[in-house]
Amino acid sequence: MTSARRHIALVLVALVALLACPVTALAEATVSVPVSQHFTSDVSGVADSFDYVLTASDANAPMPDGSTGRTYAFSLTGDGSTTIDIDCASAAPGKYTYRLADASDHVDGYTYETRVYVMTLYVSTGCDPVVTVERESDGVKVAKIELDPSYAEPAPATTTSATTSSSSSAGPLARTGDMTDMTIPVAFAALAFVALAGALALGRRRCD
Repeated sequence: MTSARRHIALVLVALVALLACPVTALAEATVSVPVSQHFTSDVSGVADSFDYVLTASDANAPMPDGSTGRTYAFSLTGDGSTTIDIDCASAAPGKYTYRLADASDHVDGYTYETRVYVMTLYVSTGCDPVVTVERESDGVKVAKIELDPSYAEPAPATTTSATTSSSSSAGPLARTGDMTDMTIPVAFAALAFVALAGALALGRRRCD
């Protein structure tokens, strides 16, 4: 009876150890990182879809479904959200690093997400994989990836009148209607003409 009890006790201990840190086959092999986008705009009806790329630093890093090589591209629209799911079942034990950044084509009026997020994945034999996320700029760890693009109507470009521009470049225009400077010479010429005519008339009278 004592031997049977020992056997039962050993089985219970083994079960407890198995549940505490399951073997690879029974471990939770997938990690998920939540991603949310909050889009703001002062104009309705504008495009609100943005592109993002997750890039692994290691060519052997486990990647989400739909990846191409070391990159995983996805899009979010408006106030959309998604999760980045990575299956680690066949990954070799180790540390894997990923960077997530905006990959949208930039258009005037839009402000794009400038923050870069760093994901670090730890894979070990016999235990669940663990992933951490932090902002690359300050190293602060976060529970999820938050993206905040926005749009603001560009201010209209200011244009200068062609007439004003040409006038400014050519300098001040001549005053075509101002005859003040000609008044004095004309007056002297008129007086000289009258004096000459008077002298001629006087000379003729004397001759008579």
